[in-house]
Amino acid sequence: MRDRSGRLSEDLRLVPFDVPELRHGATGDWWALGELEGSVRNPDGSRRTFTVEVGLSLIPHGDILHREEEFWRMVAEKLPLIAKELRPS
Repeated sequence: MRDRSGRLSEDLRLVPFDVPELRHGATGDWWALGELEGSVRNPDGSRRTFTVEVGLSLIPHGDILHREEEFWRMVAEKLPLIAKELRPS
């Protein structure tokens, strides 16, 4: 959540899971990595809290069926490099 100045609200907290958890949804499977916890102030001054799971999905591109085991080993090897590229500086 952003306040009027565009800053991320200090009432938000990202809580990672110890182990990623596989989720099944209408748009496909995804991995829950943690929860975003936060609160908002209601017009009457009270606070409302919420929790949202956050994560990612991995969708292969190309024909991997004949080399699927090798492909997923390569994914495991390359994910740390991808994460490093995606990390904000």
